[in-house]
Amino acid sequence: MVLPFANQQVAEYFAKMPEQHLFDRKALKNKLILRKILKDRIALDSDELGKLGFTYDAHAVVSHNLDTMKKEIQACSLWHANGLATVLSRFINQSDQQARAGSISRSFIYRLYLISGWYNQNRYVN
Repeated sequence: MVLPFANQQVAEYFAKMPEQHLFDRKALKNKLILRKILKDRIALDSDELGKLGFTYDAHAVVSHNLDTMKKEIQACSLWHANGLATVLSRFINQSDQQARAGSISRSFIYRLYLISGWYNQNRYVN
């Protein structure tokens, strides 16, 4: 997972940048300097292109990476081990269902994984 603005150097760099390069309060636009770079360097006009959504098959992500996700979640000290084992087991058992319960279980597994990975790998927390 790449979160550029979670990088301290990137955050500090943009924090020092004058507001006129970041926001246009009248037009309600943000990331102005990044939009300009994209337009100047690769002729990508974000205004013309519009906002795009990104989707992916969350079921496949969880199904194909369940062992890795489970290890990351179990390695996280945020969770009480006994309670986690019970809840995670229930989510995993329900995750193969095509019904709503399966979708919700996959979503919870994914969220637990993201939180656990952030906590486990965050050099500022640890």
